[in-house]
Amino acid sequence: MTSGLPIVATDAGSIREVVTEGVEGLLVPQRAPVSLAGAIEEMVAESSRSAAMASQARATVKARFDATAGERAFHA
Repeated sequence: MTSGLPIVATDAGSIREVVTEGVEGLLVPQRAPVSLAGAIEEMVAESSRSAAMASQARATVKARFDATAGERAFHA
C-alpha cells in the first residue's frame, strides 16, 4: 500500500482492519486459489479501477499508519 499499489489478499487475520474490500483492494476467502486468481485477473483487466484502489491504498497508509499519524494517535 505504501508503494501505491492496489491490494489482493485473503481475508485472514486482521487484514480487514487495513484493507476495505473494493476500496484499497480486493479480498478473497482463505484457501480459495481460484478466487485469488480471479481477483488478480480483475486487477489487471480493470486498470482504471486498479489505479483508483492504488491511490486510495496509498492515502490510507499515509492517513492511518505513517509516523506522523502514529505520533498524533500516541499523543491523543
